[in-house]
Amino acid sequence: MRFPRGTLSLIASPIFLLLPTAHGTSSAQELARDFDTLTVQLRAVANVNRNTFHRFWDPGPGLELNVQAPLNVGKIEAGVHYAGFNAKTAEQPDFEAFFPYLGWGYDARLSSRFSWYNGIRAGSLLMRFDIDADNPTEQELGLGLVSLLSYRLSGAWSIDVSTRYRVVFTHERLRLVFFAAGLGRDFAAPAWLKSLFE
Repeated sequence: MRFPRGTLSLIASPIFLLLPTAHGTSSAQELARDFDTLTVQLRAVANVNRNTFHRFWDPGPGLELNVQAPLNVGKIEAGVHYAGFNAKTAEQPDFEAFFPYLGWGYDARLSSRFSWYNGIRAGSLLMRFDIDADNPTEQELGLGLVSLLSYRLSGAWSIDVSTRYRVVFTHERLRLVFFAAGLGRDFAAPAWLKSLFE
C-alpha cells in the first residue's frame, strides 16, 4: 500500500488543529509561553519482538532524534527513528527504514526527578530497499504508542528509558516492539518559534 504525496500533511493537520482546543480559552500569548522550552532527545533504539517479519529480516540497532514542547495539557513531540534491516535470505533485499512522526502525550511527575510520559504517535514509514530499481522505496502509514520513564539530572539534562509499540499498515500488518534509552537536554525555544503563536 503506497500513500500519495501529502500523506504526512494529512496526518499532521489534525494534531495542529487540536492545539487551540487543548488550550480551551487560552490566548495566543499563553500558547507562545508554552514553547519557551524545547527538550531535544537522542536515543538508541532496539527492536525486541519477533514475528513472521523477522523470519526474513534481522533488525539492526536504530537511532531516534526527538523534540518535545509542553502544552497546557500534555506535550507535543516530533521526531524521526532510523533503523537498518538485514535480509536473512537471498530472495529479500536489505533495507533502511525512516519513521518521521508527530505525537502527543501526558507527562506525569512521579517525584522531583522522575517523570512518566505516555503518548501516541502517527507517522509514515519510509523504506529504502537495496535493489537496482527506478524507485526502490515504499511508504506506509504507521501508528504507535510510547511509554517513557525519565530521570532529571542536574541542570537541563535528563536520561530516559522507554518502550514503544508500532503498527505499520503494510499489506500484512507489521507489528514492532522497541526498547530505547537516551539522553535529553532542555533548550530555550528560538524566538521565531514563539512568534508563530503570538
